[in-house]
Amino acid sequence: MKEITGGSVTSPQGFQAAGIVAGIKPSGKKDLALIASDQPATGAAVYTTNRVQGAPIPVCRQHLADGYARAV
Repeated sequence: MKEITGGSVTSPQGFQAAGIVAGIKPSGKKDLALIASDQPATGAAVYTTNRVQGAPIPVCRQHLADGYARAV
């Protein structure tokens, strides 16, 4: 693996990123990010095995059912 000196999350071609202050943390610093791919990219996830799952879990499972994602 090659290290990119001074690189960032958007160093690879075809990726964009943004961060905002959403007020999730009291610090007043950026606390919510979006990373997006210009093209569908291979995606995977590890889910909880708890019988009680939060509402986002089935949504994520559905979105990743085909193995591709565009944003995280």
